[in-house]
Amino acid sequence: MTRKLRGVFGVLLGLALVLGLVPGVVATALADDDTTGTMITADTTTLTEGTYYISANTTLNGGLIVSEGKVIINLNGHSLSQAQQQERNSVIRVTGGELTVNNGTITGGQGGYDCRGGGFHVSGGAVTVNDVTITDNTASWGGGVYMAGGSFTMNNSHIDANHSVTDEHDWHDGGGAYLDGGIFTMNDGTIQNNTVTANKKNGLVLANSSARLNISGNAIIYNNMSTDGETQQNLHADALFGGASPLYVTGQLGKSAKIGITSALDQVFTSSENTDLNDPTKFVSDNSGYRIARNGDGQLMLAQAGAIIADAGGYKGAYDKEGHGITVTAIDPAADECTITYGETEGNYNLTQSPVYVDAGTYTVYYKIEASNYTTKTGTAQVVIGPADNPASVTGTASVVRGGNTVDLASNVTMNGATGNVSYEFDGDDYGCSLDGSVLRSGNDVGSVTVNVTVSEDGNYKPSDLMPITVTIGDKKAQTITASNVTATYGDTGKRVSATTDGDGKISYAVKEGADVVGVDASTGALTIKKVGTATVTVTAAETSTCKQETKDVTVTIAKKAAPTPAEAPPVSVTAHVQRKGTLAAVSGGAIAGTTGKSLRMESIKLTVDGASETGGIEYRSHVQGKGWERSWAKDGAMAGTEGKSRRLEAVQIRLSGAAKDNYDVYYRVHVQRLGWMGWAKNGESAGTQGMSRRAEAIQVVLVAKDAPAPATDFQGATQAYAKAFAKK
Repeated sequence: MTRKLRGVFGVLLGLALVLGLVPGVVATALADDDTTGTMITADTTTLTEGTYYISANTTLNGGLIVSEGKVIINLNGHSLSQAQQQERNSVIRVTGGELTVNNGTITGGQGGYDCRGGGFHVSGGAVTVNDVTITDNTASWGGGVYMAGGSFTMNNSHIDANHSVTDEHDWHDGGGAYLDGGIFTMNDGTIQNNTVTANKKNGLVLANSSARLNISGNAIIYNNMSTDGETQQNLHADALFGGASPLYVTGQLGKSAKIGITSALDQVFTSSENTDLNDPTKFVSDNSGYRIARNGDGQLMLAQAGAIIADAGGYKGAYDKEGHGITVTAIDPAADECTITYGETEGNYNLTQSPVYVDAGTYTVYYKIEASNYTTKTGTAQVVIGPADNPASVTGTASVVRGGNTVDLASNVTMNGATGNVSYEFDGDDYGCSLDGSVLRSGNDVGSVTVNVTVSEDGNYKPSDLMPITVTIGDKKAQTITASNVTATYGDTGKRVSATTDGDGKISYAVKEGADVVGVDASTGALTIKKVGTATVTVTAAETSTCKQETKDVTVTIAKKAAPTPAEAPPVSVTAHVQRKGTLAAVSGGAIAGTTGKSLRMESIKLTVDGASETGGIEYRSHVQGKGWERSWAKDGAMAGTEGKSRRLEAVQIRLSGAAKDNYDVYYRVHVQRLGWMGWAKNGESAGTQGMSRRAEAIQVVLVAKDAPAPATDFQGATQAYAKAFAKK
C-alpha cells in the first residue's frame, strides 16, 4: 500500500470513526477525559513508569517504547496513530515492564522492527488492553499485533481490519496477529475483517510452540478472509500439531463466541486443563472437508468429514502373570454405533475382543472400526510386555559339619516361578570347601563361607541379582534331651518315658539301674512294671552327621497300689492302633492311649472294663475319615475304627451297659490335631471333631462312681486346651 493510498485511507477511516461505521471502534471521546498524568504528544517516544493520556486523536512522529516500570495509557475514546511517513514503526513497542492501555483506538502502525507488528510489537513485559480497538495497522508479520515473548491480554477489545503485506523477501503472515512466542489472552472481543496479500495466512497465526493462546467469554476469531475473498482464514495453528497444543480454553465461552480453525491437518488443537470448557459448538472448521469433534481426552480436534474418531491404546509394562490387550474406544460416532473387530495379522479382523498376551514380548494388534455413513477406520496398537525382576529368593544361612560333610544349597533356593538356570559360586575364601553344583562339601577348617546364587534370565524374568548364602562350617553340636521323671503305681499299664531332642539324633531307652523294678521298650520308652521300687532309665540321642551323642537319666518310681474301696470304679483298659506304630500297649486308669506331639493319627481303639462279667460291659463306636460314624457299636475289646486303611479316627462315643451304667459314669476326652486336649464327654456323648478333617491322636478313658465329679482338666499329665468336648463344622 503506497503512502498516498494510506493517506486517503486514513481520511476515510477518520470519517468512518466519526460516523460510527467501523464495528467495535470507539468513535466518540468521553465527555470528561481522564487527564491524570502526562499527556502524550506527537514527539513522545519512550514511556517510563507512570500514567499517560491523550485528550484528542493523536498522531505520533515515531512509535512509543515501553521497556520497564508500570505504565498506563488512557486514550479517553480517542485514537493513537502513527504518522504516515513513518514506515517500519509500530505504534507501541514493548520490551519489558507492565503496560495497560484503556478505551480507544490504536491505528496507522507500519510494522516496526523487521516489519513485525503494526499496532503492537511485544517481545517482553506484560500488556493489557481494555476496550481498545486495534485497526488499520500494517506489517509483514502480524498486522495488528506481533508477539515474540511476554504476555498480551485483550479484554473486550478488537483486532479488526488490519493488514499483512509482503516484505522484500515475500515473507508475511497474520493479518490480525502473529504469535512467535509469549502468552496471548483473549477475554471477549474480536479478531476479524483482517486481510493478507498473496496466498498467505490471515487472522491469528500461532507460529511457534513457545506461544500460548488463552480464550474465554464471547471471543470471536472469524471473517478473516483469504486473498480470494471467499475462504475463511482465521486461527492458524502451525505450532500445535506434532506436540502439545498451545491453545487453551480458560473460561466459559459465551453465546456469541465463534472461532474458525484453519488447518489441513487431522489433529487436536486444544490443551485445555478443564475439558468441560471445550465447547465444540463454538468452533468451526475453515476447511469444509473437516469437522470439529472431541477426542478421548476431551480435547477438540479437526477431523475429516466422515472419518471415525477413536482412541487406541496399547499396553506397556513388565510381566505380571496377567493377560494384557489393547483398548479401542470409539468417540465419534459413539461406541454403540460402531462395530470394532480385532486381529493378530493385518487384514484379518476375526476377533470381537482384543487378543490378550501373558508372556514377555512385543505384540501388534490390528483393529477395524466400522459405522454406517462413516469411512472404515483401521489401525494398530502394541502390547509390550517386558521381563520382570527375577522373583527367585534364597534363605540366607546354612550350616555343615567340617570334615567332608555335605549340604545341598538347592534347598535354600525358592524359584517362585522363575525357570532360569541356577548357579552357585564362592565369594571370597572357601575354607577348604568345594562346590559340585548346589552341593557344598566341607573341608577341615571351621569358619563361614559365602556362596553367591544367581538365576539366569528366562522368557519372562530378568537375571537375578547376586543372592548370598552364608554357610557356617563347625563341629558337631550338642543335643539337648528333654525328658521327665515318671511316677506310677504298681499294677498300672501304659506308662512310658517320653523324650525329645533339639537335634536330629534317634531316641532310644535302656534300664540303667533297677531292671527288677521295670523294663523299658528301647524304641518307644513304654514301661513294664515289675515291682515297687525305683529304677533309672537312660535316654540316648544318637550321634548324627551334625550332632554329638547325648544321654540323660530319668528316674522311674513305682509306688504301692492302694487297697481298693467298695466305691472305687473299675479301670478301663484302652488299646490304641496308631499310624506307623501299629497297636500300642494297653493303658488303663485314665492314662494316655495314643501319641501327642508326633502328628500321628489314631486309627482304631479297643476298650474293656476289668471284671466286666460282674460289673457290666462297655460299648463304643468311632467317626472314621471318609466313612463317618460306624453304624454298629463295638463292645468289650472289639475294634472300633480301621486298621491298615490309612484312615484317621476323628471322634468317639462311649457308653456303659448292664450294671455298669447304673453304678458308674464313663468319662473320656480326645487329643485332636491343632486343638490339643478337648473337654471331657461322658455316657455316649461325642468327643473329638466332625467335618473338620482333623485327626484324633490320643484318648483318655476313666470310670467314676455314678454322679461323681468329672476328672480334672489337668489329669494324668494331660492338660485341657480346648473348652468343648466336641466340635463340628
